[in-house]
Amino acid sequence: MADMLSLLGTAFTGRTDIPVVVCVVGERVLPSMVQGALYRICQEGLNNIARHASASRAEIDLKFEDSAVDLSVSDDGIGFDPDHTPSGHFGISMMGERAEAVGASLSVKSQPGQGAKISIHWAETPSQEVPGP
Repeated sequence: MADMLSLLGTAFTGRTDIPVVVCVVGERVLPSMVQGALYRICQEGLNNIARHASASRAEIDLKFEDSAVDLSVSDDGIGFDPDHTPSGHFGISMMGERAEAVGASLSVKSQPGQGAKISIHWAETPSQEVPGP
C-alpha cells in the first residue's frame, strides 16, 4: 500500500507540479477491497486538489495500527465550506460511498483560506481478519 501511494504522489507531482509528501507509519496486509478503496479515495482527493485547491503542496499520511488504518490527504490550498459543496461536484460524495462500502468512515475538514483534509479510518472486525505471513 505504501509503495502504491508513493507512486500515486509522484505521478501527481509530475502532472501538476504540486509537491506531495507521503508519510507512512507501520505496515500490514489489508483486504484487497479495503486497499483498493483507500487508493481510489486518495486518488480522488489528489484530483480534487489539482482541480480546486490552488495548493502549493499536498500530503498523504498513512498510519497502520494493530487492527486499524488511518489515511489522510491534505493540502494548503484555498479550502472550502464542506457543508456547501457546489452542484455538479461529486468527488466527496464518491469518496464517502467508497469508504462506506468497505466499512470505513470518512471525514472532511476545511474552511475557506485554510486548506482541506480528508481522513479515512478503517478498523478490522474479527470476520475481516487477514492471516499474517
